[in-house]
Amino acid sequence: MLELDPTRRHVLSLLAGYGLVAVATARAETGALPSALKVVLPLPPGGSADAAVRLLGDLLHKRHGTTVTLENRPGASGLLGLKTASTAAADGSTLAYIISSHVTTDLLSPQLDLLKEFDAVTMDSSAVYLVLVNADSPYRSLAGLVAAAKQSPGKLTYGSGGPGSALHIGMATLADAAGMQMLHLPYKGGIAAAQALAAGEVDVALALPGSARALLAGGRVRALAVMAPDRLALMPEVPTMREATGVSAVYGSWSGYVVPKGYTASDGRRAAYRADTAFY
Repeated sequence: MLELDPTRRHVLSLLAGYGLVAVATARAETGALPSALKVVLPLPPGGSADAAVRLLGDLLHKRHGTTVTLENRPGASGLLGLKTASTAAADGSTLAYIISSHVTTDLLSPQLDLLKEFDAVTMDSSAVYLVLVNADSPYRSLAGLVAAAKQSPGKLTYGSGGPGSALHIGMATLADAAGMQMLHLPYKGGIAAAQALAAGEVDVALALPGSARALLAGGRVRALAVMAPDRLALMPEVPTMREATGVSAVYGSWSGYVVPKGYTASDGRRAAYRADTAFY
């Protein structure tokens, strides 16, 4: 999969998915969406997820007059916000933003049953991860970093958004494929992990291209590789992991929107969503 930022095209596809839900409800007999819609974002403020939800809000307001309220509810690796959203009325007035790591975290430390608590509406985006180091790092290539890690197992550090997060599992996948050991330093989210890398607190971290764009443009971090089968069209200078090390590790993430269980109009869309993302 190639990296997909939250652009107008992606939000328009989201609107199409949400429309499938709305049309089947009594409220939507005239084609109108709710006048007010809340989106619970179980992530800290900032980042590409915020941008995606705000763009959705702008488009829904222009097209339908719907007022979209964004509610950031970070905590417990995202499960706190999802639990809050799951208790909302199943009337289509509340959506929750979900990412693939929320599923993994729930499986590792069950706090709610996502499949029983929610119905999926639509997929928003999919992305692959960049392997990043600080701009002042002595490692100019991923092969060099791997060699150093093998020479001193457990000495090099990597940051993540917490145990079981996408960044944690992604780096573990990379380390396993490369045959190296590094020390895991968890932070309170992917943004915090990227900031720690830029500050020189850790040796390496993963980040989505969209989230890393400002740090890359500002010269604070450097991309060593992309965990994809092919190079990114927007960053053709960054090699794939196979090109950089001779071994392959493909790893990505997805995001989408869900509604509290019981909003049965989303059944058809939920089936399509599962097929597209291997949901659960």
